[in-house]
Amino acid sequence: MKRFTLSVLSILLVLSFVSCGKKEGDTTEPEAPGTVQTVTNEQVLENIANARKMAVDAGAETDAANQLASVDEMYASVKADAEAEKDIVEKGTDVANRYLSIATYLKAKDARAKLENTDMTGYANVKDLYDQGCQAMDDTEALFNKSDATGKQILDKSTEAATCLNSALAVMYKKIAKDERLKALNSKKDADSVKAAVTEKTSYQEAVDSFKKADQQYSMQDSVNAYENYKKANEIFTRLFETVTEKRAAAQKAIEEAKKSVQESEELAETADVKVPLTEQKEGIEAEDAVLLEPDNYGNPEDAEIELSDEVSDPVQDKIEQGLNSINDDRNAK
Repeated sequence: MKRFTLSVLSILLVLSFVSCGKKEGDTTEPEAPGTVQTVTNEQVLENIANARKMAVDAGAETDAANQLASVDEMYASVKADAEAEKDIVEKGTDVANRYLSIATYLKAKDARAKLENTDMTGYANVKDLYDQGCQAMDDTEALFNKSDATGKQILDKSTEAATCLNSALAVMYKKIAKDERLKALNSKKDADSVKAAVTEKTSYQEAVDSFKKADQQYSMQDSVNAYENYKKANEIFTRLFETVTEKRAAAQKAIEEAKKSVQESEELAETADVKVPLTEQKEGIEAEDAVLLEPDNYGNPEDAEIELSDEVSDPVQDKIEQGLNSINDDRNAK
């Protein structure tokens, strides 16, 4: 088997995001590291297979079937060259980049769809990133259909699209996640007002766990998943409040009907007592001062409630505020 020597930089698949604001025509590349390693055809083929899997996992078979089929043809050619023991490093890396381009493009597409379900009004920076990302997506689609475009060119453009749109998504979801958190807290207060922690303990705990998980995700800057879990908690707390309220209403109705029935029975008994009074204690009839039920000693329902913090940790925002405070302190000192 032939072995080929290549700089590490040239064989690593490009996975990190490029700057969203990269200028057109900027061909400056980072300096290659001094170390080199030997790459075999088997390793190149493994890289391609991994890249293809990423594209398929991203939904390429349904959402980018034409692009996938086109690169698959190139992949077949590379495998044929490998079987003939030809050097496939350059050709194989290009194919891997094309598969990665598809995966990255589909991630950008997903981020764009999520953004379009939000209200970006009043968020100029988000809208700018969104516009840049959409333009980069259009450029990527054009490169897919350009016969002389290289895999790296397509990957660079698709990465730009994904970077811009995911950055906009992170900013936007940070806001709506915090809004959803407040809704969940208010829904919990409603659920606590009807003692849902006692009557619907399992569902109540599920909502609390979802809320706490969202807090952890928010603190780790995973605002998209944090939003989903805050939303889940909000929906459960809301449902609990409505369910328990309905059950209480039904129980209250049953109590009122029972009271009415008792009152009617008492009135009937009074009438019968007047007509045929009892002169002695009869078996099966309790004495007037008999204790029929022992008093209930229920625990405090509020003890079952689980407290949730009104605030959520945001380390990144804390660092920003610390930096701003430091700048202001320096200015004031001058």
